[in-house]
Amino acid sequence: MSKLKILLIGPERAGKTTIANALADPTRESLPTYRPTVGVRILDCEGTVFIGGRPEKVEYTLWDLSGDLKFEATWPVSQADADGVMIISNGDLPLKTEELEAWVKSFPKRMRLSPQQCIGLANHPSGVIPPDSAPFSVLSVGFTHCCFEEKVETIEQPVARFLAKVLEKKK
Repeated sequence: MSKLKILLIGPERAGKTTIANALADPTRESLPTYRPTVGVRILDCEGTVFIGGRPEKVEYTLWDLSGDLKFEATWPVSQADADGVMIISNGDLPLKTEELEAWVKSFPKRMRLSPQQCIGLANHPSGVIPPDSAPFSVLSVGFTHCCFEEKVETIEQPVARFLAKVLEKKK
């Protein structure tokens, strides 16, 4: 079975921990109140991806990094040996391209990851994706809109496709 190390990064209150918890245990309910991550949380996950039409089991470790910049000194340790990056933003807030560009420059660009090793998720904690919300890109990283707190299935396929791409790149 293949193993991957995936970083979840992005600004504070974007929903990184909620997404990490749901990927690690889809039956787990979201926490009712916001609790900021201190430094980093590491969760073990497993799933099935399709490569060339064939199912392949994959184990992956999610490194849920705090969006608080006071923990920036810990980032190089987290980046070591990472196979991919999930950049999470709060889709309910006005898009701050400069802020997302800073995250892309600090992680995938600094780590020399290809766009296939990155996924952007514009999480809508409100549970509503506006009808005019189209996918967008920031410095070659594609972002997909999702309502992870309400509808886990809105990101299952994008994450599975992302994991398959990361796994193919690693092989």
